[in-house]
This record gives sequence, structure tokens and C-alpha cells, in this order.
Amino acid sequence: MFLRGLAGRRAPLPREVQLEVTNRCNFDCRMCPRRTLKVPDEDVRPEVFDALLRNLRGVRDLGLTGWGEPLFHRDFLGLLRRVREAAPQIRVHFTTNGLLLRDAAIAGVLRHGVRSISVSLDTVREGDLPGHRQAATVIKNLESLLAERGASPTPHLILQTTLQVDGEADLREIVALGRRLRADGVNLVRLDTRGIAGLSRPGVLEERRLIRAAEEAAGGRLPVLAINKPWWPVRVATRGGRLCLRTLYHVYIDVHGNVTPCCVLRRMIVGNLLEQPLSEIWNSRAMRRFFANQQEICAACDAWRCEQVY
Repeated sequence: MFLRGLAGRRAPLPREVQLEVTNRCNFDCRMCPRRTLKVPDEDVRPEVFDALLRNLRGVRDLGLTGWGEPLFHRDFLGLLRRVREAAPQIRVHFTTNGLLLRDAAIAGVLRHGVRSISVSLDTVREGDLPGHRQAATVIKNLESLLAERGASPTPHLILQTTLQVDGEADLREIVALGRRLRADGVNLVRLDTRGIAGLSRPGVLEERRLIRAAEEAAGGRLPVLAINKPWWPVRVATRGGRLCLRTLYHVYIDVHGNVTPCCVLRRMIVGNLLEQPLSEIWNSRAMRRFFANQQEICAACDAWRCEQVY
């Protein structure tokens, strides 16, 4: 990724595919952009999933996460099984709020060789709090997952938390939980507040202070991941933040088979998997037009930048 950023070269085929397996969710978090984006509360169409399985050439990583809760899909474990049968070499990962990660789900993700699970958790406290909550149940589920995983290194468990205004205490508690569980990392995510009235996020200096606080709490015993950290290789590869590295190798596929460069750009459709092979879509005129104009199209987004743009 770093070298491609330096050269400004796209992968010949998408290396990572993110599939919108479902947009239905058992939470309705105020900070989630799913309402702003007006995504349909639907599961992926069966024919779209069938088409995906026929289009995995060159794909190394498959994310089975859309704008909903993957485990809310009526047959999520069946989808995992079919991916493993069709392409056992692919690294499968998904993001969950953890509430439905109970015994049957745990057995399924272990049986079908899921590589990594990111669990969104914004506080370990109970109550009417912003973000992903019901921590006691989620923590119990994570303890069960790790007990069943045993000595196996996979699935990797990543605690994913958003950087919140006045959120240092919660952040430190999340890191402490990660250390206690012996998780494989904590991922710090910048909030996207565009279009969500009344939602604010830390400014860039406060954000960097929170990242340092998380690293301090980790004490070198838990990896702290933060794509927005002002790390010089990222600055160089992104040409000072003008280039989004992810789009060099990634595509997003919605529940109807529409292919877009990114989960936020759901309406920038460059093709449909039911009509064209993914390899053709990746090298299509529409996709090339996106890359030629990406700096302008993505000017208001700072999800993968060190700097903030709003």
C-alpha cells in the first residue's frame, strides 16, 4: 500500500472487497451515518452474493460488513461457509457490535476460518450513552470467543472505538479491557459528523492527544491502530493527505450489486456485479474517471487523512 501510494499506482485488480451483507441493525447509534446516507434496511440479494463468489480472482481480503450488523443477516454463517468453500485462501473479516456474538455465532466463525473480527465498543459503562454500548453483554461474549479460540491465533480480535469529545476516560477503559482480554489490538476511528446535527468530534490537537493517551494506556502491551495518526510514512504515501490509499486497492459492493469506490460514496456507481465482471468494472472508464477526479470528489472526507478538513 505504501509503495503504491508513492507511485500513485492502482492494483491491477482489487485486493480488498467490502460487501454490504446487510444494512439492518439491532442498534440505532446517533453517530452512525447510515441514516444520513439513506441506506436501505435490506440484506444482500442472493444473486449478488452468487456473483461475488464468481469474481474473487485477485482478491486477498473480503470484508463482510455494510452499514448494519453482519450477524443480523438471516444466514450470515451460511455466507461464511460459502466463501470458505469457494475461496479458502481469502482472509475474511467483519465488524460487529458484539451483541449477537453468542455461542452459535462463535462456533460458526471458528469453523469457517474467519481471519479477523473488529468489535465496535465506545464505553465499558452501562446506561444511556452515545455510541456502541451494552458493554457487559458484549464483554461476556468476547470472553467466550477467546475461550473457544484457545491457542489459535485467529480470529484476531480488534476492539474498535471512536474518538469522542471528552472521551479520554472511556478510551482508557477500552484499552484496559483490550489488555485484560489480550486482544490483538485497539483501532481508533475518527468520527464522520457530516450531516448529523448536534454531533461533534475532537479537533485535530485533541484527537492527537487522545491517540497518545491510548498508547500510554496500552503501555506497549497492546497494538494501538490509528490511520489518522500523523505518521510520516502515511504523509509521504498520501502526498500530504491528497490521496486516499484505500481506493488504490479497494471496492465496495452494496446489497444490489452496485460497485463503488468506497462505502461513503454509495451513489458513485461505477458498475454492477450482476452485469459485468469485477475485473472489467475495476478497469472501466467510470472507475478511471473517478481516479482522475478523486481529489475533488473526496475533498470533504478525512477518514483516511492525518489532517482534518472540516
